Amino acid sequence: MKRLAFLIVTIAALALAALWLVHLNNERQAETARRAVVEETFRVMRDRAENGEIAAQVTIANWLRSGTNTDTDAEAAIVWYRRAAHRGSAEAARLIGAMYETGDGVRVDYNQAADWYRISVNLGGTPETYFALGWLSLYGRGVAHDLGAAVEWFGKAAESGHGVSQYLLGTIYDEGWGVQPDVVKAYAWYTRAVGQRDGIVSFNAKFDPLAARDRLAKRMNSQQVREGEAAARTVRNR
Repeated sequence: MKRLAFLIVTIAALALAALWLVHLNNERQAETARRAVVEETFRVMRDRAENGEIAAQVTIANWLRSGTNTDTDAEAAIVWYRRAAHRGSAEAARLIGAMYETGDGVRVDYNQAADWYRISVNLGGTPETYFALGWLSLYGRGVAHDLGAAVEWFGKAAESGHGVSQYLLGTIYDEGWGVQPDVVKAYAWYTRAVGQRDGIVSFNAKFDPLAARDRLAKRMNSQQVREGEAAARTVRNR
């Protein structure tokens, strides 16, 4: 009886071991297949990039920067961004600037960041580029500390729908940073920014356009509030 029980336990153990080996083998095969798909995906995109497709060049650079479908390689990412920028991509130039501004895989270099942001502007610019130059101007990083320039850059970004820039313009006119305080303009820009509140707060938890507008409204009379609402609608519908 004991021998039978031992035999049963042994057979069961062997069966479980066999099942486990099958499972491991299936996992290895699945991983091998997954890697093959990833490598092929990267190869196809790289071939398109090598053939001069700007979108593919930016995509390859993004993958190399983030480690998507390949190993992380910031230097190679910049090479591909440069190639795309040389073919006219304002976004590629901006992304190089962002890498130098934040130290993403490279040493922080605000001068390089500002130079690449200017190149992006010369290539047509993006709202994010305008915001970045405004931010550098606000703090004097890589460019002169110039509130007037910051207002100008934030204005270009805000007019293009950049939420954080809209909030910052509201703050600038609210508190009079380098400009004459103007509660109507501040209210209008805060109002425009409210629609993008979640994204703005995720950028900086202290940047809350709804709370800022509510605080400002307490200092305004009803006529000023009406003018601010009308200004927000006018700009929004341009």
